[in-house]
Amino acid sequence: MAAPAPQEGGRRKHGVTVLRALLGIIGACLAMVIGLAGWLYWTHPTTTSVPLPDGVQRGEEEYLSGALPPPETIHGTLYSGPLHSRNHEWIGTVTWQPRHAAEQDYEIRLGESVHIEGIGTVTLLEVNPPPAIPEINFFKERNVGGWKYRVNIALDPGLSLCTKLNPCTQK
Repeated sequence: MAAPAPQEGGRRKHGVTVLRALLGIIGACLAMVIGLAGWLYWTHPTTTSVPLPDGVQRGEEEYLSGALPPPETIHGTLYSGPLHSRNHEWIGTVTWQPRHAAEQDYEIRLGESVHIEGIGTVTLLEVNPPPAIPEINFFKERNVGGWKYRVNIALDPGLSLCTKLNPCTQK
């Protein structure tokens, strides 16, 4: 009886081991790509705008950003704060700075409203999040331009937004 040569069996085992290692590497890479895609999907929701919800009074639509002048009344100024996502929905932060009191932050979910004493009811209608994968450009200033939020401001009775043409008279 002739027994198979040990070299042939050794080569076959080596080939199977290499194939298993290659499949393991491909599987690990695939798992990482799926995990990254899931993380991007969860932390960067695709819904970035909503219509004005039913029952909310249409008011002044304003864009909030550090690059644009903030909405202002005789009682204070409304600034944009950080934008983040939680539970697959966008949450914007606005800061109300009254004239003679401490500032207060409000977190507003996309499509929700909050009443702020001294300005009125603020509804978050649209967000402009930064890209999930930032653009690599060393010559471009990243903090200039753009906007963060589009809000609807239903002003409290007797209030109006201050502008250059209609400045606030009581500061």
